[in-house]
Amino acid sequence: MTFTFTHIDGSMTSGNREDFALLLDELSTADDEHPDVSIQHESGLSLSIQTGWLLIVEDIEDERIQPVWTKTDNRKTVFQVMLEVAQGKFIPSSNDWSLGYGEG
Repeated sequence: MTFTFTHIDGSMTSGNREDFALLLDELSTADDEHPDVSIQHESGLSLSIQTGWLLIVEDIEDERIQPVWTKTDNRKTVFQVMLEVAQGKFIPSSNDWSLGYGEG
C-alpha cells in the first residue's frame, strides 16, 4: 500500500501506519495558514484531518466522486478512516457522513 502524508507545515513524506499518531499530534501546532494534515493514497483517495477533528475524504483524481465530511471526537474513528484511506478502500460506513467540505 502506497500513500503519502502531508504534514502540518505542508511538507510531504511517504506514509506508514506506525506514524498515524505522530501525524495527528501535529494538529496541536495548527494555525490559520496550516489547519490540517492529510493522507493521500496513490489512487487519488485523500483524507484531510482538520483541527476540531473535522474529516474530509475526497478523490482528487476523479471529480465525479463528491467529497464527504464528518466530525468526530473519537480518535479510534479517526485511525480507522486513516487506515481505510491509506488502503484505498474508504466507503462511508454510517449516516454520520455528509456531502461537501464541512460545516459552514
